[in-house]
Amino acid sequence: MKVREMSQVVFRAEPDIKAWLEKKAQQEERSQNWLVGKALREAMQRDEQIKQA
Repeated sequence: MKVREMSQVVFRAEPDIKAWLEKKAQQEERSQNWLVGKALREAMQRDEQIKQA
C-alpha cells in the first residue's frame, strides 16, 4: 500500500508504552509506525476470527 493511500491516526501513549515501542522498533530495525500497524492488524484479525466462531 502506498503511503498516500494510508490514513493518519494520532493517539496518546503512556511513557512506558512509548519507551517500549521506541526500543522494540530499534531492536527490530522497523519504524514505530510499522510496529503499531502490525499490532493493530493482528488484533483486527483475532477479532474477526472470534466473530466468525
